[in-house]
Amino acid sequence: MCDPCQGISETTLAIGLLYKVFHQYAASDDDKEHLSKSEVKTLLTSEIPCLFKDQNDAADQIFSDLDQNGDQKLDFPEFMTLVASLGVIFHEIFHEIEENHNENNEH
Repeated sequence: MCDPCQGISETTLAIGLLYKVFHQYAASDDDKEHLSKSEVKTLLTSEIPCLFKDQNDAADQIFSDLDQNGDQKLDFPEFMTLVASLGVIFHEIFHEIEENHNENNEH
């Protein structure tokens, strides 16, 4: 078995942080292995306020889209689908920021 603590890379650290965040928010009720709809809303508004502050309808829609098995909770694989989607969104945001920065430095 891989020991993730040996020679921690940035990728291993990022995965560990995702594990920690998932369990931090899942721990607010008795089911520590799943995120409820309210836990997902709290996670999104607390961890990513630039996208989700005052966006309850968006959080509800995201939850419905991610709850692939319809059990009204998200397990870790469903949470990782959210993370992947957010990664794509932020990839675009970071490119726009970088392009704007480069344009401003050219003038």
